[in-house]
Amino acid sequence: HPLVLNGLGMRKVTIIKVYVGGLYLTAKSHDAAAIMAADAPRAIRMEFVRDVDKGRLTGGFREGLEKNGGPRFAAQKTNVDRFLALFGDQKKGTVMTFAYVPGTGTTITIGGKDVATFEGREFADLLFSVWLGASPPSADLRMGMLGL
Repeated sequence: HPLVLNGLGMRKVTIIKVYVGGLYLTAKSHDAAAIMAADAPRAIRMEFVRDVDKGRLTGGFREGLEKNGGPRFAAQKTNVDRFLALFGDQKKGTVMTFAYVPGTGTTITIGGKDVATFEGREFADLLFSVWLGASPPSADLRMGMLGL
């Protein structure tokens, strides 16, 4: 499924740059709700611009999943635990991709290697809510990914 870059944003913690995030869709959209409602291919690509240790990375993901997941978070607990176990320390330049394909699920790629696939749309919606939900890691990152 060919995807186009919808937008890019920078994840910062205070003034420290952590990663560049790109949202890829089948057609550009500025509407997070419409993106989340569509059962269409989508991907997020993260490239780290600094080293990040496992604890900070998994803590950030867990916080984002909890804040944005609502009832999906509890329903996907087994997948969340499996997802968080995939990560170790990440070095500057490491690329992670989270790609959802309807009928297949969400494939996680770290450093160019597929490390896991999560079946179904439910996990994809939970994962993408981290960046497109009401409480993203930063407003600038979300706006950049939405091309605003």
